[in-house]
Amino acid sequence: MAIQNISSYEIIFVTDFKEMLVHLQNKISEAETEFVITTRLDNDDGIGINYIRDVQAHFIPEGNIVLNFLGGVNYNVSKAILTFNHYAINNPFISLIEEKQNAPATVMGFSHLHAMSKMKVKNIRSSYSFWMTLHSRNETSRVNTGWPIFNTGIARYYNIDQKLIRISVSNSLIYLIRWFPNALFKKIKYKSKRAFQFIKHTA
Repeated sequence: MAIQNISSYEIIFVTDFKEMLVHLQNKISEAETEFVITTRLDNDDGIGINYIRDVQAHFIPEGNIVLNFLGGVNYNVSKAILTFNHYAINNPFISLIEEKQNAPATVMGFSHLHAMSKMKVKNIRSSYSFWMTLHSRNETSRVNTGWPIFNTGIARYYNIDQKLIRISVSNSLIYLIRWFPNALFKKIKYKSKRAFQFIKHTA
């Protein structure tokens, strides 16, 4: 089990989303701390072995702070393509800092794509914060992005047996040929825009 090295955890089964949200809010009301942190994680995805440590390291005593770690991997199960995404804005693995005394929204109380207006989003550079799984049930909303990874050794950052990770070299190369020109164009466009803004500002 991926949680076998975690000393303190509780697995709770619920019947639907509403019941889960109520349970989270009740749990938070029992907390003995002034602030609480909740993290979003789907049951087909994963977080890096240092994710919780990094969340706690970036904690600030202020409510309505969204922590968004930008770096992680996407794994397409059917195509056996593993890619590194270094800049995943508004990704599903956000954490929310809240004051317990206020009615907690919890991280599940809003869409990760659209934080509430009262919230402040902190985008944090990272390497292996999340593991996003792409499969037949979510391929319409999730796609591989970033540089392909051919070394299954990155499994150590997620406490996963690397023997379980299958990588197709041919599919990865086909993906790279299709992805790279568009990624290069976006980077050139971004650099050109920044250069233009600098020239305009200094003129």
